[in-house]
Amino acid sequence: MPGHMLNASCLCGYETGLSPGASMMTNSSTVIAYTADLSDLITIEEDLASKAKLKTIADPALDADPMEGMPIMGGEFEKGWGPYLCPECKRKTLRIFFCGNWD
Repeated sequence: MPGHMLNASCLCGYETGLSPGASMMTNSSTVIAYTADLSDLITIEEDLASKAKLKTIADPALDADPMEGMPIMGGEFEKGWGPYLCPECKRKTLRIFFCGNWD
């Protein structure tokens, strides 16, 4: 099962790439999670996130309506998935955008 390449971006300037999904090679799944101190947003193996009790964000691309399309980076900021808590400015102004798929 493949995954998604996503970009999380906030108006404050925070930006990071994320790659949630599953790998048959490693037989593991990766999820989007905040670090323990909520200072960053990362992609981490699902079991490690669970053991560390990290706050996770469900991959928004999994619930996307194919008829509506995916919010693409560089498009209208307000159309990105979210808003989510930004790890940098601590406001709920973070948006997530689709950048592609990985295998």
